[in-house]
Amino acid sequence: MNFISPEYALLFCLVFALYYFFPRLQITILLVASLVFYGWAQPLEIPLLLAVSLCSSTVTYIILQGCAAPKPLMALGVTANLSVLAFFKYKFLFIDAKMAAVSTSNGLVESILYAPLPIGISFYTFHCISLIGDAYKQQFTKGDLPGGLNYSRFLRNGLLYLVFFPQIVAGPIVKAHQFMPQIAKKTIRDVPFAEAAKWIIWGLFFKSFVADNLAQFTVWMDQPETFQGLGRYDLLALLFCYSFQIFADFAGYSAIAIGSAALLGYRLPINFNRPYTARSFSDFWRRWHISLSSFLREYLYIPLGGNRHGTIRTYFNLFATMALGGLWHGAAVSFLLWGAAHGLALCIERALTPLARVLPSKGATAAALQLAYTALIFALVSCLWLFFKLQNFEHAWLYIEAVAGASRHFGFRSTQYALIAIYAAPVMFAHLVPKRISEKDSLLMAFCYGAMLMLSIFDKGRTDAFIYFQF
Repeated sequence: MNFISPEYALLFCLVFALYYFFPRLQITILLVASLVFYGWAQPLEIPLLLAVSLCSSTVTYIILQGCAAPKPLMALGVTANLSVLAFFKYKFLFIDAKMAAVSTSNGLVESILYAPLPIGISFYTFHCISLIGDAYKQQFTKGDLPGGLNYSRFLRNGLLYLVFFPQIVAGPIVKAHQFMPQIAKKTIRDVPFAEAAKWIIWGLFFKSFVADNLAQFTVWMDQPETFQGLGRYDLLALLFCYSFQIFADFAGYSAIAIGSAALLGYRLPINFNRPYTARSFSDFWRRWHISLSSFLREYLYIPLGGNRHGTIRTYFNLFATMALGGLWHGAAVSFLLWGAAHGLALCIERALTPLARVLPSKGATAAALQLAYTALIFALVSCLWLFFKLQNFEHAWLYIEAVAGASRHFGFRSTQYALIAIYAAPVMFAHLVPKRISEKDSLLMAFCYGAMLMLSIFDKGRTDAFIYFQF
């Protein structure tokens, strides 16, 4: 179910009314709504979600009870979740799909082997790992849980954390120790209506008006046969167009998720913080998809050793974390290269840190150098989105060849460039306007949010699925 669909609006209004009218049934209402939301398009995927969630919750419960061997049990639970993820997402990296089709004669085996990728599996398996890992690290204990450690109640609460519908499909990735203590009876008096409305309107605007309208241009990137017919400037413009689109699309989704959760009394973490104003690659990853960056740091980079075992090992850990983070998005060479390129950039940046210390730190020269480096980071990040957009590496390589060999002319009409600029402008404003607006500007902000809502309704692009729904 799509956040910007009429079905979601109807479901949420119904859930909101029942949720506060029957406070004793709040968790049950959320569980039912989450399963309806998740299974709307593919109900056959619900059994897998429930099986993974209930097994992970049971393992977590045993760890919290103080079992004799928590580490092997934790390792077993994490490995089981990663195995499920690997089977559905990466099996054809190791199995020849054509050979499997020829040799598979068992109908049940064939149906399992060629089952579609479950929606949101990358996200809910990470949540399962967080549930088990946080319990093992005692980042939450049975004392943090409402009602103590009753098995049936814990299964219910653990299931709510894992299937909570605002974040199940594409995040933000919420760590268990952030969510589990929030599970309690909510009252309508505590709902931050104004804050939630701002998040939802902001998200609708950036998805419907910005991302979906920019998508009418970036669709050219999916057609390799047209590459040679475009000029170099057109191809480069499309790269930056996609850079704006993916920010608007994913930040818009995250904003709607945060606003929806807030209306139900739950706080989800902020997922974006002006990433295109990053002052370095490491700063970019503190600002872009913050919940994933934090998860990879805590559950992969630090367990690998972080920066505790010397320079070479630190570089390896950085590179491996980013490469695996790229591969997490999908079983494609393009994703691996995208993550590896970011990992290499982080390593180079870390190696050049001593050089940065001899550069001016204050004054106009320092400001100019920092502005230039920020622009360079944005340009490189935008160019690397090519491997994210074109998941077929051959198509990505054709695109690079087209950029290198194309003539320096403008194939798009000036009106097309003008439309790109109009739809990209809100992303630039979102990065450049002051963070805090004073109270005297509240009337202006009310007008802005009203205008965003109107544009979301009357000038929305063709409704597409959120980009991160595929992961």
